[in-house]
Amino acid sequence: MTSTWTLKENSTGELEVTVEGEAWKKAQKKALNYAKSHMNLKGFRQGQIPDALVKKQLSSKALYDMASEEVANEALSEGIKEHNIDLVARPTLDVKEADDEKAVLVFTCTVLPEVTLGEYKGLEVKKTQVRVTKKDVEERLNDYQKQFAELVVKEEGTVEEGDTAVIDYEGFKDGVAFEGGKGENYSLEIGSNTFIPGFEDQLIGVEAGKEVEVNVTFPEDYHEESLKGKPAVFKCTVHEIKAKELPELDDEFASEVSEFDTLDEYKEDIKKNLTEKKEKEARAAKENAAVDKAIENAEMEIPDAMVATQTRQMLDDFARRMQSQGLSMDQYFQFTGMTADKMMEDMK
Repeated sequence: MTSTWTLKENSTGELEVTVEGEAWKKAQKKALNYAKSHMNLKGFRQGQIPDALVKKQLSSKALYDMASEEVANEALSEGIKEHNIDLVARPTLDVKEADDEKAVLVFTCTVLPEVTLGEYKGLEVKKTQVRVTKKDVEERLNDYQKQFAELVVKEEGTVEEGDTAVIDYEGFKDGVAFEGGKGENYSLEIGSNTFIPGFEDQLIGVEAGKEVEVNVTFPEDYHEESLKGKPAVFKCTVHEIKAKELPELDDEFASEVSEFDTLDEYKEDIKKNLTEKKEKEARAAKENAAVDKAIENAEMEIPDAMVATQTRQMLDDFARRMQSQGLSMDQYFQFTGMTADKMMEDMK
């Protein structure tokens, strides 16, 4: 195989690979065998048709195209290695020419953009002064306290802000249940803003075992066309109410959640870790500020394919986080009014 690489505008280029000799003969043979195994011809068993008859049933172009697909990955890999190409998206393939002796494959590639640096020496950036206060330590300690909180079923009382209500719900528009609006034994933290605006607020004050109708209006930019801006009623049953029970901040708590025997020792360790974290963040901020200033003087053009790949990765990461919380993307869209297109645009 021989290849040439031509870089063009917008971080795209053409990798032209010529496949000939034994490699091209093997690709044609594979293509022929594939066609043979999928062809039906009266008087012959599938896969037992003579090569000459198979070729009569296929056009030369069809056979060459199939052979090109067979050898494309190897040709692309060889070309990338030879020219040290940094791909940011899957290339597209075009068969420029092909006959019994050779094929010329053209891959249109999107690559990492070239950057032209401007002035980057002597740039001045400020360093953030690091200081950890008593309030910082208390706030972090309170965060740890919340992490070790237990959800305890409330035997009496009603749903309050911060409680978790275990509910069944079903949504109706104009008295008719709509698809995707039903759930059972769903644990909803009040104040998490997981559902449509106004939904969670209307559960506050409801006792366990009671039913309540929650009236909401879907946002105008809601992903489901039939529900955009429409009023709806959710019939809800509150099965249980769970409240967070925080552990006491004392020596016993410190010994259970850390390697220290006393709360004072634990606080000192928290202060030390916060200081190290803030110092690390300060260094990173200084470095980022320097890079930002250098970027202001640089010239580059980010290809659309690179942005699309990163956007898709961000969306996939978000979907995995939602799934780990027991919420599908359809449910997330349903209860927030967000759409996949709107989210993709924001991430882009």
